[in-house]
Amino acid sequence: LRLQIQPHFLFNTLNAVSSLIGQGRAREADATLLRLAAFLRHTLAAGPRELVRLESEIDSQGRYLDIEEVRFPDRLRRRLLIEPETLAAMTPSLILQPFVENADKHGLAQSIAPVTLEVGARREGDRLKLWVADDGPGAGAVCGTGLGRSLENAERRLTLLYGSDASLRYGPAQAGGWRVDIELPFEVAA
Repeated sequence: LRLQIQPHFLFNTLNAVSSLIGQGRAREADATLLRLAAFLRHTLAAGPRELVRLESEIDSQGRYLDIEEVRFPDRLRRRLLIEPETLAAMTPSLILQPFVENADKHGLAQSIAPVTLEVGARREGDRLKLWVADDGPGAGAVCGTGLGRSLENAERRLTLLYGSDASLRYGPAQAGGWRVDIELPFEVAA
């Protein structure tokens, strides 16, 4: 999973930093490099079978989106709908990353209009419900371009960690764009 993080993301980030430096915006370039370092540190910190607090996952996705906002300052909109009680929940490391990255790649990068990327979490009894959605161009831009591998790997990880006690659903969102829903047991660290 860690090796699947898009190499283009790294190269695009480095190009954005170079552009910031060329524009005399050294502080922004430095901040972007620090975000990149923190994001990469997080991706390497936990193994694929390790669980981390949802708070850590959300923080990591925030760093990723901070970097993408450097590239798409006028087009990327983000919305976090995270119930505070879910932040202590344990989730598989990097479980949201492929879906945030795909929303960026297939929603935002394929649109000239602003795109809202939503990440959410809520508790329903003993269940944790997570989602990633965008209002980009929709499923047509996604089909056949790599989302299948992300979904397959996430399903495999969820099955290895939870058996039939977790689920992954995905498809076109009602209002347009794409949505991925993950459901797992709500667990907190002892």
